[in-house]
Amino acid sequence: MLLHIIFLLSICTFCHWMWLLPLLLLFWLLGWLFEWFKRQTYLDRITELERENSRLSIKSTDLEKELGLVKYDLEKSNADRNAVKSRNADLEIKLRSCNEQRTNLETQLAIIEENTINLDAENTSSLGFVDGGSIEDNSAKVGTEIVGIGSFFSENDLQIIEGIGPKIEGLLKAAGFNTWNDVGNASVDDLSKILEHAGSRYRVHNPKTWPDQARLAANGDWDALTKYQKMLDNGKENPNTVGETPSKLEKLYAKKIGFAAFKPNDLKIVEGIGPKIESLLHQAGITTWAELAATSVERIQEILSAAGDRYRLANPTTWPKQAAFAADGKWVELKSYQDFLDSGRG
Repeated sequence: MLLHIIFLLSICTFCHWMWLLPLLLLFWLLGWLFEWFKRQTYLDRITELERENSRLSIKSTDLEKELGLVKYDLEKSNADRNAVKSRNADLEIKLRSCNEQRTNLETQLAIIEENTINLDAENTSSLGFVDGGSIEDNSAKVGTEIVGIGSFFSENDLQIIEGIGPKIEGLLKAAGFNTWNDVGNASVDDLSKILEHAGSRYRVHNPKTWPDQARLAANGDWDALTKYQKMLDNGKENPNTVGETPSKLEKLYAKKIGFAAFKPNDLKIVEGIGPKIESLLHQAGITTWAELAATSVERIQEILSAAGDRYRLANPTTWPKQAAFAADGKWVELKSYQDFLDSGRG
């Protein structure tokens, strides 16, 4: 630009245009100022960009550090997850092994219990149970010997009376009431006084029905005692419970003849059902005595036939009826009915 100014001055001098010289100098000064401001703006922008670049570089370094920590945590988490998966796999193997062992043990236990029940049934039959008979029929006297249900209880077994447990039995016997006849001849007031003197925990018991129950037991009227106890609720008269729960006599009798060895809704209580058939019924959705009682013989036969030839020989004709006895808590009827059967067949 300076060269341009010198060239123009030369022309002005040669052409006698000196009056243009100030104007040219002004233009030159304005141009220089414009260039200076423009360069300064660029320098400021460069400085600002350098500072921003420095800041971004620091931030990038920090992010790289954080990324490194995240990668480390991720690798550690993956390693921990793999370790947990490996441990879970080991535990699943051990669990399967434990389940197999438990199944084998349950099967062995079921076989032992089934054999025990069969042995008890044989022993009970030898004590005088008549096939298909009732409690009353099976409680007959042969000479002076009591056979049937009466043979399982002695006259001083006061706990067959609903409402009397081991501790109350001890209190009654300490007061001189040792037999069914003693309790049957006692007054309700006498029995209440014994409970009253024993403390507050015994005062809530009501002995109103105890003499009646004891007289029925002393007379060997087991059918009447069973029906009467089904009307009671912990020894108290409650008509709303009729037929809903088994009597205490039935519970104790079931324990005596071996049914107490079975857990609730154990289908193996039905004669003719073993562990494998029980498993088949469970798989078909039949898991309780009530469900088995409500299942038709045809449906049970379909389940057995579908399981293979080895199960087709099983005869489920009597299974619903046996299950109904168990579901209703009719252990006496179930025992008598099973004594009549041969491997579950009528």
